[in-house]
Amino acid sequence: VAAWGHDYTGKMLTEIMSGSYYRFIRGLFDQTIETRACVFSHSRFQWDRGRSVDTRRLMMPFADNDAPEVVRYVLESQVFDFSRTGPEHPHVAPQAPPLLRYPRVWERESRMLDPRQAALFEHWQGLRPAPGRLPPRAAFDPIDVPSAMSTLVLVEVTGTELTFRVVGTDQVNAWGMDYTG
Repeated sequence: VAAWGHDYTGKMLTEIMSGSYYRFIRGLFDQTIETRACVFSHSRFQWDRGRSVDTRRLMMPFADNDAPEVVRYVLESQVFDFSRTGPEHPHVAPQAPPLLRYPRVWERESRMLDPRQAALFEHWQGLRPAPGRLPPRAAFDPIDVPSAMSTLVLVEVTGTELTFRVVGTDQVNAWGMDYTG
């Protein structure tokens, strides 16, 4: 609040982002929701103040607890490398099912994951009730992957709206605000 002059509690993606950055981030969420698969991206995170850093995102879908075929939440792990500016053009990895069918592709992409993201992905895989099924949100407790907790963003999917529910401390520090609700 002090950094931005606004309280972003419970804000939707459309309320805090705009322009090309919104379209890029919304596209990652949409791909995760539509494919019901994990999505990895490597890009440049740029503040309005002109400073850029390297960032890697791993987005994992979770099912509605009462409707296992519906993506109700997307858990994102975002890590920052403040010593680098990131690639000029974003890299978005193919969705998880093809990656899992083609181990060499996943091997290449998994080398780009931060160790905290790799641990989180393995945990997400272990929560799946069966191959091809999404884990229910109730199955995930961030305390089970303590190394990744500060990197997490939990977004609730309601129709076409995306609402921030949990935001880790790395995100709060990078954005200079806490936009959960």
